[in-house]
Amino acid sequence: MAINLKAMELPALLELQTSLTAEILDKQNLARASFVDEMRQLAASRGLQLSEFVDIKRGKVARARSGNSEIKYRDPDNPANVWSGRGRLARWLQEKVDAGRNKEDFRVQSEGAEIPSADDQPKRSRRKEANA
Repeated sequence: MAINLKAMELPALLELQTSLTAEILDKQNLARASFVDEMRQLAASRGLQLSEFVDIKRGKVARARSGNSEIKYRDPDNPANVWSGRGRLARWLQEKVDAGRNKEDFRVQSEGAEIPSADDQPKRSRRKEANA
């Protein structure tokens, strides 16, 4: 089924383009739904759920759940006050810092402190070392 596009008038080409775009979208949606069904079946056959890996509604890969973060700061006055060091400064710690204390005074000493590796260095410094 060859179509002579050169012989077609502009309105007919535009109509064909609209029809093609709609048909392509339909085919893509069918292929996507079929693929998702196949992946659900594959995950189920292994005792898993696809939603553990992919957010189907958004079409994005799900983030790995890391669970609770390690506690990095603790209030000696109230040991229930802890902060992981992620996000905004905890309110209790912010109050202490505002009162003139140093944030590092509240850092929890980890038992298995490791020597930082080259991967822990900022990229900028590694680049400088590589170029030197």
